[in-house]
Amino acid sequence: MTLSHGLKVDWVLQQAPDWAIQPGCTQVPQAKALSQFATAVFKRYGTKLSSMEIGNEEWGFEGVTTCKTPQNYAGVYNPVHDALRKAGYNGLVGTFGYTHYSSVSEISNMLSSGSSSDIRTAVSIREGDT
Repeated sequence: MTLSHGLKVDWVLQQAPDWAIQPGCTQVPQAKALSQFATAVFKRYGTKLSSMEIGNEEWGFEGVTTCKTPQNYAGVYNPVHDALRKAGYNGLVGTFGYTHYSSVSEISNMLSSGSSSDIRTAVSIREGDT
């Protein structure tokens, strides 16, 4: 129905099944598993997608602090992004993030941690979020 009305579809790649979660984490998926899933989604629905989000809110509700770092996010985002591009997906790839980082320096670190150049992020800071 959405497509028949000319609306664009944004597919959010967010929660992985338990077997695909990084060891020691509660939410963050393994990059290889999410890359394979993202590629399968593109191959099946590619012409219907206008954009794909990788980790909406950067898995901000992850319970393990060491899993919720900019470097860990980039370690998932980059391989998924690259797998989609290699498979031929040319739509937007990024994230819409409500981050739970506690400082501007943490956000700057996330944005400069090696994430692919076309990452699109909207960032909000709330006092007390860590």
